[in-house]
Amino acid sequence: MRPSLRLTLAALLLASTASLAAQTAPPAETAAITAMMQKSVADWNRGDLDAFATCYKNSPNILFIGHKISRGYDQMLATYKSAYNTPAKMGTLNFTHLEVQALDTHFATVTGNFHLERTPA
Repeated sequence: MRPSLRLTLAALLLASTASLAAQTAPPAETAAITAMMQKSVADWNRGDLDAFATCYKNSPNILFIGHKISRGYDQMLATYKSAYNTPAKMGTLNFTHLEVQALDTHFATVTGNFHLERTPA
């Protein structure tokens, strides 16, 4: 087999494997995850950062990357509370174009857009 044909076959195999791994989650799971994301928006817009943060896994291994890197749930929550310590800084949050991709039967990723509407200080 020619090397270029082997690379082409390998690339096609990888592409088909990747497309199988990133399938849309079943409707019930997608609805539950989307509802959790919308609850986090409502929590944020109500000014309740403790409730908002429950959409994240409460783990010492969580990694949050903002202006600085926060490690662990408690540090992540402290970063939010420091950066968004007034209603004006919190503004109004919304998510659009949420897409839930199943990774396996227990995990999924969510991609989309967020918009934080705030009045300039």
